[in-house]
Amino acid sequence: MALLDRIDDVNRRLPHRRYYRLYANHQAIGWLDTQLLDELDSALFTITTQKQRVDIRFAPAQRQVFESRIEQFFRRYFAKHQLTGWRDEHYAVATGFGQNTLFLLERAALSFLGIRGYGVHINGYVEGKDGIAMWIGKRALNKPTFPGKLDQIAAGGLPYNLSLRENLIKECHEEASIPRQLAEKAQAVSAISYYYDLPIGIRPDVIFNYDLRLPADFIPQVNDDEVDSFHLYPMDELLAMVANTQAFKFNSAVVIIDFAIRHGLITPEHPDYLALQAGMHQQW
Repeated sequence: MALLDRIDDVNRRLPHRRYYRLYANHQAIGWLDTQLLDELDSALFTITTQKQRVDIRFAPAQRQVFESRIEQFFRRYFAKHQLTGWRDEHYAVATGFGQNTLFLLERAALSFLGIRGYGVHINGYVEGKDGIAMWIGKRALNKPTFPGKLDQIAAGGLPYNLSLRENLIKECHEEASIPRQLAEKAQAVSAISYYYDLPIGIRPDVIFNYDLRLPADFIPQVNDDEVDSFHLYPMDELLAMVANTQAFKFNSAVVIIDFAIRHGLITPEHPDYLALQAGMHQQW
């Protein structure tokens, strides 16, 4: 196993997959897995097979009505297929980051429509005479997604009603008891993008990465039911774990690789340096 395997994990491609382009009021917003075509509600989705596209149309004045109808469609779909992971969190659907919101959608439904989600991941690290060490959280065993996997000290998807900075501060407090005045010192450093095939659907996501240098005597404390515990790892040990195990949440492993590159722990002399860089910045 190698670091490049983690890049392959996050850009997983499943065989025999086909996607139709998804539009909302003539604006491209996602990629719809053709496995879903027969399940779509014709009152919400218009399929044009010849053009391999699916359209959603609604009058702006009827946006809330549409949001309610598409949420009910996915609630029925989840119930029919006995799916778990419903969040009761609404994310903004737009043509790109920072663009006008077209409508709000339940977080768990994003991947079924191949709609890009955004999140923040915080690298909480300390520096000492022995180099850099990073605080890593272990996800709670009852989490609906990736239970028990290793993760950043704090991370979270971006809901429609918070800015990146507001979300960062919220996640730092909720997951690791990091006080606001310390969380505000986090520095925006990079972004990664990837395309991850699911059994049905795809995650074409973007993660905004932040570095937060922590005091040597700071110890994160579990503050909600999403985190099991924290552990401080020297970076050489951490990179070996990333390369040789699948202990990490699939995208969190890539955030660590990005951190290591930026801090000079993975250099251009690494045989996979360019492939690692390219794999963290995927475009469809």
